[in-house]
Amino acid sequence: KDPICRCSGDNWDCYSVAQKELLHLLSLTNGCVVIATGDYHFSDIKILQPGNDMIYSDIYYSFNNSKPIYQIMSSGMSSSTGVNWTCDEFRLDPFHLRTHSECSFVRGSNFGMIDLSNDKQ
Repeated sequence: KDPICRCSGDNWDCYSVAQKELLHLLSLTNGCVVIATGDYHFSDIKILQPGNDMIYSDIYYSFNNSKPIYQIMSSGMSSSTGVNWTCDEFRLDPFHLRTHSECSFVRGSNFGMIDLSNDKQ
């Protein structure tokens, strides 16, 4: 078992085999893969890069992935979720999936908008 795993019963850390299989299957699809998620009371953007030179390559088996997988997480827009969280152990990104730093997440009330296009470029 991963020593950094913080399994709370309702997150992917509890189902690592299924998580690895899903991420690999998503990496084989056509186009860009973006996973939209939420309800963590803060927001961030993470990128699972393919290859074997990342700190998380063995944990997520990303060395088998054919392209990056993006996660965009936005919290709810209610005042009860808009808390100015600190970068505590629960919110750290120990695998450096965030685009800037292990504590680069949006604190307080926020929302996200995604513009999807089917145009081939």
